[in-house]
Amino acid sequence: MHELSRTIADDLPEPRTLAGAWREMRATWKRQRIEPDYQYDTPVPTPAVVKHARARDDDELGTSIGDLAPGILARAGA
Repeated sequence: MHELSRTIADDLPEPRTLAGAWREMRATWKRQRIEPDYQYDTPVPTPAVVKHARARDDDELGTSIGDLAPGILARAGA
């Protein structure tokens, strides 16, 4: 787990403090009183490094489920 934590650390939002969380909730509550449909969305940093870029394929459905594809889909892609 520690290795995973270090690997993804740059892609996670900043850790919050208890006081910071309360400030965030209060600001959200105040805004929702004026704008009832408002929902807070945690800002997440852009990925530090993109290691695995998926190649675009014409048959996204077949490639998305790989070996689990029903026979007809597997044959259609071949």
